[in-house]
Amino acid sequence: SYLRTPLWGTFVVSALAPFATPGSSQAGTPSCGVAGGALCDGALAVGYSSQLPDVRAWRTNDGGRSWSESVALPEPYDGVGNGLVAGVVVLAPGPDGLGRAITVLGRGVVYATRNGGQTWAAVGRLPVFDIGHSTRQVRLGPDGRLWVSTSMNGVAREWMYRSAERAEAAFPVTGDAGPGEAPEVGVSVRPNPARGQVEVALKLAEAAPVRVVIVDALGREVAVVLDGSVPAGERAVSVGTGSWPAGVYVVRASAAGRESTARFTVVR
Repeated sequence: SYLRTPLWGTFVVSALAPFATPGSSQAGTPSCGVAGGALCDGALAVGYSSQLPDVRAWRTNDGGRSWSESVALPEPYDGVGNGLVAGVVVLAPGPDGLGRAITVLGRGVVYATRNGGQTWAAVGRLPVFDIGHSTRQVRLGPDGRLWVSTSMNGVAREWMYRSAERAEAAFPVTGDAGPGEAPEVGVSVRPNPARGQVEVALKLAEAAPVRVVIVDALGREVAVVLDGSVPAGERAVSVGTGSWPAGVYVVRASAAGRESTARFTVVR
């Protein structure tokens, strides 16, 4: 059976993949967006406007029942219209549990997201500069490199490209918290599972404005834990969950451009 979901107007969605989006209950597990394993309730969609050079991304964390507002992918640095979206390559989630993905647009512009589809950045471009080029397929090769096929509109000419580096190179180590390296902001919850009150623990490397919220499985904000300037170090805040329905919740801490999440379950 099928359930109709919100339409995207004049946008043509041409790329859809399971993905570890913020709030998805399986965010951070290898099966979320990677072949093999259990089903994932998060997904990423990328589409282009049928009227304007405009490409956008949407994400869901509840199996497609609802979708986020669209996120515009920035225009190429040379101003060439985006055109067709050929597909999305999903990589293993980052240390924060959020999905990482790469897409190649028309004219060979390469974009990447490292935070579950919330923001995108141009990370490269195929050696293609003719306006007539269109990207056809995007795949992750067995060597971990990005494989992309293109063609010239209206002419029987096709090309295949392979990235010089592995696709992981689009996500520099300096931008992620590596093994054993403390992130700029960290958050945890205890006890888990919880029946009543929980303690949200925040760890901050340096003083900064911080916003810590709790969202439910549908991404709806149910509590604001902190919102303001916080000194460096560790602190804990108690939150009552007695009136909340049983289910999976996510604590999201944002500070200094970095974000950390932690999942917990409320049982009755």
